[in-house]
Amino acid sequence: MKKTKLTALLLAGALVLTSCQQTVTEESESLAESAEVSEASEAETSSEETEASVLEVDLADYTGMSAEEIVASLTLEQKAAQMVQGALYNLDYNDMSEQCYGSVLSHYDIVPGPSVEDWREITDAYQDAALSAPAGIPMLYGNDSVHGVNFTGGCVIFPQNINIGAARDTELTETYGAIVASEMIHAAQIFNFAPVVNNCLDPRWGRAYECYSSENSICDEMAAAFITGQLSEGVIVCPKHFFAEGYVVYGTGENSDGVNRLIDRGDSHPTQEQIDECLAVYQHMIELGAQTIMVSHTSLWGTKMHENADSQLMPASICSWRHPTMKQHVSASWKLLRTATSLRSA
Repeated sequence: MKKTKLTALLLAGALVLTSCQQTVTEESESLAESAEVSEASEAETSSEETEASVLEVDLADYTGMSAEEIVASLTLEQKAAQMVQGALYNLDYNDMSEQCYGSVLSHYDIVPGPSVEDWREITDAYQDAALSAPAGIPMLYGNDSVHGVNFTGGCVIFPQNINIGAARDTELTETYGAIVASEMIHAAQIFNFAPVVNNCLDPRWGRAYECYSSENSICDEMAAAFITGQLSEGVIVCPKHFFAEGYVVYGTGENSDGVNRLIDRGDSHPTQEQIDECLAVYQHMIELGAQTIMVSHTSLWGTKMHENADSQLMPASICSWRHPTMKQHVSASWKLLRTATSLRSA
């Protein structure tokens, strides 16, 4: 889009220069001077058109190629970079222009946050950097807009999921999802790490407020309404966290990053019936059009979800969930992958 706009501007500039030169008829100018100006104008116009042509060719590098063909054309390093989501506070524009990372995780600690206009400048800068990289693939800018576009000044902050679930108004929830998505689009943040679709059975869990209900059926109902609203505005949604977080046993929390947790990131002990209920919720989200899924911090019967490739407790593999028109992307945390490896090695 940026290069297309630039091409248009260059061509427009060439036309303006030509037009201006054609109207230079001051009597004080000699015929020789007019000829020199005309020649300079033609040279500038030719230069501008050449540059425009180069940009158009650059923009068309992937034209007509499928996603599989584009991936096949990348180097191993470029493929790896596409799988990386750099955090805003650790990723500068130079890094993006060199590596062309696949996405950026938004974060901002100062309140009030940047305005919508400020965020557009930030995301545009990252996008320009990504497009200028050798791979030249547009990046996705993601934010945890779980109940509003947080970190963005002037946007509406809605109640948490526990309140939305208590109201249990699907029509209003769909409208609320669309409003959040619209404000995300205006802030140029098109990738939403939401909604949380897990149920919560233990109120001692610090993230209980992020859940719609203790009942999977209600979580399914409310999450479906929110996602429908989000998708109506064109954002990318990410139901989370896969899966069964609500069945974590108290006292099994993870000890990592200097924090000894009592329940968070702990070990889930759901029955097969409960597993099937949880899987059905995620399957429904994908059927509605959810493009991505975020993996949980938790373990399932002793195995971290980030390394749970196969389990007898999961007869319905996530790999079998394929919407007819898309392939889902699974979002994972590098820190959690590292934690799973260290725990396994201990």
